[in-house]
Amino acid sequence: MAIRFAVRRRIIEVTGRLLALRDEAVSPANAVGILAEGQVIARPRRSDGDTPLSQAIHAIVPPAASCIADYVRASESLGRGDDVLRFFSSLDPESRRWRGSLSVIGVEFVVLLAVVLIYSLFVLPVLQSAFDTSGASFPRFTRLVLAVFSPTSPLIWLWVFVIVVAVVWQTAPRLFGPLTGPLDRLVLALPGVGDVIRRNNAIRASGWLGFASADPAGQRLALDAARIWSPGALSRICAAVLAEVDSGGDISVCLDKSAGFDREFRATLAMQDHADSIKALRARWRVHANHSQISDGVTVVLTHLALGIVVAALVIAMYLPVFKLAALN
Repeated sequence: MAIRFAVRRRIIEVTGRLLALRDEAVSPANAVGILAEGQVIARPRRSDGDTPLSQAIHAIVPPAASCIADYVRASESLGRGDDVLRFFSSLDPESRRWRGSLSVIGVEFVVLLAVVLIYSLFVLPVLQSAFDTSGASFPRFTRLVLAVFSPTSPLIWLWVFVIVVAVVWQTAPRLFGPLTGPLDRLVLALPGVGDVIRRNNAIRASGWLGFASADPAGQRLALDAARIWSPGALSRICAAVLAEVDSGGDISVCLDKSAGFDREFRATLAMQDHADSIKALRARWRVHANHSQISDGVTVVLTHLALGIVVAALVIAMYLPVFKLAALN
C-alpha cells in the first residue's frame, strides 16, 4: 500500500531543503542539524556519521514506510546521497503539475456538464416550443451536439463512468477487491494506453533502481521503496514482483517476466554488465526528469485545447437556434 500524498510531499520538502544546503557545500551532518534546529524535522534519535541524510528521512517517515529511509541510507553509503536527494526532489514537479492540471480540467468538465444541464432543462424547452410553433426544425449542428453532450446522452454517462472508474482504480484500488488484477491486465492490453503505462512504469522504476546498489538486496530494497512510494499500478506491479522474489525467484528474471514494463527497461536489466545497467537506468530517469516539464506542458495544453473545442461547439450549438429564430421573424 502506498503512503499518503501528504507524507510524500513532506519527504520531498525535506529532501529539497537538504539538497539546497548540499548544493552550497554544507556538510550532510550540518545540513541535517540546521533543519533540526529550525524544527523542520525532529532531531534524529541516533547519530550516524556516515549516513546523516537517511537519519533525517527516518525522522519524518511513518514506521510502515521505513524502507524509504533505508533506501536513502543505502544510496548514501554508496556515495550517492546528493543524487538520491535530487531524485526525490525531481518527483515533486511531476506530481504537482499533474495533480494541479487534472484538478483544473476536472472542475472545467463539471462546470461544462452543469451548463449543459441548465440549458437542457430551462432553455431548450422554450426554444423547442418556439420552433414547433413556427413549424421550423432545429439546426442540424445543434441537434448533433446535443445528441452527443446532452445529459441524457449515453455517451456522456459512459465517459463519466470511465473517468470515475479510472480515478478510483488509481486512488483506491482496494474498492475493486479481486477485480484489481484483471483490470490491470485489461488496461495494459489496450493498444496505445498499455504502451504509455508500461513506459511510465519503466521510467519511474528506472529512477528507483538506478540510485540503488546493483546487488539483489539493493534492487529488492529499491522495489520495496517504489512500492511504498508509488500509488496506482506501479505499486501493485512492484508488489507482485517482490512476491515472486520472496518465493525464491531471481529479481532480474521476475522483472523481465512482468508485463508492467516496456522492452527498453527489460533490455537494460538484461545487460551482462550490471554496473552499466544501473548507469543506464539512472540515465533514463535523468532524461525524463530534464524533459518531462516540456512534454507534460504540451499534454496539458492539448488537453485544454480539446476541452476548449468542445466548449466552442456547445456555445455555437446553443446560439444557432436563437439566430435561426431571429431570421425566421
